[in-house]
Amino acid sequence: MAGEGVRAAAHHSGRAHRYRVLRIGVAVALFAASQAALWVSFSPEEALLRVVFLDVGQGDAIFIEAPNGVQVLVDGGARASALMPALAAAMPWWDRSLDVVVATHPDKDHIGGLPEVAARYRIGLLLMGTDETVPFARALRDAAARAAIPRTIPSAGMRLWLDKTHGITLDILSPDAQIRAATADSNARSVVARLTFGSVDFLLMGDAPRWVERKLLWERRAPLEAEVLKVGHHGSRTSTAPEFLDAVAPAVAVISAGARNRYGHPHPETLAALKARGISVVSTAREGNITLATDGTRWWRE
Repeated sequence: MAGEGVRAAAHHSGRAHRYRVLRIGVAVALFAASQAALWVSFSPEEALLRVVFLDVGQGDAIFIEAPNGVQVLVDGGARASALMPALAAAMPWWDRSLDVVVATHPDKDHIGGLPEVAARYRIGLLLMGTDETVPFARALRDAAARAAIPRTIPSAGMRLWLDKTHGITLDILSPDAQIRAATADSNARSVVARLTFGSVDFLLMGDAPRWVERKLLWERRAPLEAEVLKVGHHGSRTSTAPEFLDAVAPAVAVISAGARNRYGHPHPETLAALKARGISVVSTAREGNITLATDGTRWWRE
């Protein structure tokens, strides 16, 4: 993707009746671990970042909107029938475009709804791995091909500049080449990302298990501290190690899971670890869509 760019047509943003012109490019930086960057041109508007943890039942889907109107969707739940109304509640009814879609890994509860998104929305860039032998990944790949959506592989060290004027970035922390070579486990190869605006950070863990959390702790290639933690693997005991929680030190933990799901998520061990550290817990199973906003200094729930 080095040197290539994608220009999206001017269209209304998700927050106000205005037009914007989006230019997306991916560049490879020339140092030890190559890093990709995505940049955007825009007219400045109110500087608020919104992050909506969508209620898609037992699954993950996160909608992000930067101050410039740039929109990112991370995952899409298991079914379009659950994703579409949740996404419609976060976006204006007339908005049918997304600048970036991230498929963290090929499990159904994360990407099952994304082929329909590829069919219904104009998408500037799709980040997804190479697990195309998995049926849901094949379905997404084929839908993206039909819609001529550019694709690239997310990898540790990649930085997406969502709003350069306000310094809003989405950094990919995992997986790296070592993880991809070491295991075929889809959860371990899940995308882990850190969304940053000023002094406020959101850490999005996908389904990453504890050994990946510990790898991030040992290597410390990027900061892990965050005000908001999207808890790994829907609150399963296989994620959210105590030492990882201590390093992240979030004020609030968001759990995306279905009410009375058959896996028992979130597990009591995870809830106990969060409670012991005084971390507030919110859950899509109890509260539906959860919207958090920040001006880069403060953050609050809308």
